Amino acid sequence: MNVLDEAQSRTPVRTLTAEAAGPVMAVALMWIAVVVGITLRFAQLGTASLWFDEGYTAWAVSHPVPEIIRIIRADTAPPLYYILLRGWTHLFGFSELGLRSMSALMASIGLVVFVGIARRLLKSPWAVLAAVGLFSLSFMQIAYAHEARFYAMMAMLEAIDLYLVLLVCERSSAVRLAGLTLAWSCSLYTNNLMGVYLACLGIAWLLLPGRVPIRLRLRDAVIVTALCAAVFAPWLPALFAQARRIALGFWPDKPDALLFERTISVMAGVHERGMPILHWKWHTLLAVNCLEVDLALLGLTLLASTSMERLRRVMAILVAGVLPIVLIFFYSQVRTSVFMERGFIASGVMMPLLVVFAADAARARPAKIVASMGVVCFIGLTLASLPGHRLGEHPEAWREACAFAVASPAKHRDYGPRDDVTAAPGSFFALDPPQTLQRVRTDHDLDGLRKLLKKGNFDELVLIRSHSWWGDRHDLTLQLLESELTEVQMKEFNSIMVFRFVPDSVK
Repeated sequence: MNVLDEAQSRTPVRTLTAEAAGPVMAVALMWIAVVVGITLRFAQLGTASLWFDEGYTAWAVSHPVPEIIRIIRADTAPPLYYILLRGWTHLFGFSELGLRSMSALMASIGLVVFVGIARRLLKSPWAVLAAVGLFSLSFMQIAYAHEARFYAMMAMLEAIDLYLVLLVCERSSAVRLAGLTLAWSCSLYTNNLMGVYLACLGIAWLLLPGRVPIRLRLRDAVIVTALCAAVFAPWLPALFAQARRIALGFWPDKPDALLFERTISVMAGVHERGMPILHWKWHTLLAVNCLEVDLALLGLTLLASTSMERLRRVMAILVAGVLPIVLIFFYSQVRTSVFMERGFIASGVMMPLLVVFAADAARARPAKIVASMGVVCFIGLTLASLPGHRLGEHPEAWREACAFAVASPAKHRDYGPRDDVTAAPGSFFALDPPQTLQRVRTDHDLDGLRKLLKKGNFDELVLIRSHSWWGDRHDLTLQLLESELTEVQMKEFNSIMVFRFVPDSVK
């Protein structure tokens, strides 16, 4: 072999080696992003005290399972998360770390499942890396991994639901359909909004490209829906009762265009603190910048629709991730508003895919450059949104406030289980149905309290004042107690005030 032949024989080897190094590097970086994401989901779980909603979770899961089901029937969500968390706390304790660690684990499972989703929907290893990085570092996913609430479970189940749908689109089998039925049923028993997400995911099931023809998918969808309906049927009376209670008054205001724009941005991992121009907190600037993020997301999705197969993929993910937000937005305009940003956390599973689709699909150099720049911008905004995210929605010192409340010198105390994190009386949910969302809007709402005060068979009355902007906007409860009893002590904690009152006869 001469020198020229030897050089020619080596060139392909070098080229293949260089081409293989890129994907290997992308895969390695992807798993590093997963490790970083899991670390962030578990970091400092026990640092902050529980806040109001987490205190409600702690109270609920301190009861036996039958009592949890009875309590939740009068609330706004199904009971699966609370039942699982009760078992979890028996194994890992009732501290802030114990209560929140199940959410962190579920958020981590959702991240690992998302890797499988990205690998099935994206061709380039670098596109998979970008999508996984965006989901791994999403401040929304990390923040709610730190809460003893069901939002991380919603995101995890949405990821599992989508992944199983992708599997069934490629090859339908009894085992896969059974798994999908189980996952969808768990989703329905986790949060009422998941019903909307499953309906949209059913549409996406028919839109996604795959080997299984539409006719067979429709058959499978009908079977899975019927089975899920049968599993969920026992809870329907409770669901209708919850809907009637919400119709009487739920706390979210009707959403406006700004909140809609911001919700899309937040689900894409972009918080206003990630956009430096918003340091002035000017309403117009916030609207303009959220709109810019949303339009950039829309532009990237349109840029990805370069063939019928890619269009079907983009439309399916848009329907699964964005349509639920649109539907709840319009429902909240005409009926009782149930529009809460955190309630759409499941949409966060879809947004990184929409950001990356264009970079994965573009072939022409100009389109590739534009799409890649869009991905880089979203990664930058995601990183800028991450620092300083709060552990929990509100920093509230409930542990300290509850300890102060239960350290009462009164002779008779009727605190329920886990009084160290709830300080709620044992009879708090004794009514059937329990008054879990009772508000004080008019003086008439205090008639029950007046009757108790007239009986006078108590040594001390403790008022824990928190979230009064919703529960008692005009402080009617405090005014009544100040007029009927004698205040002996008041202590203020972070976002909480604890008052102690005694009857005049005890003073």
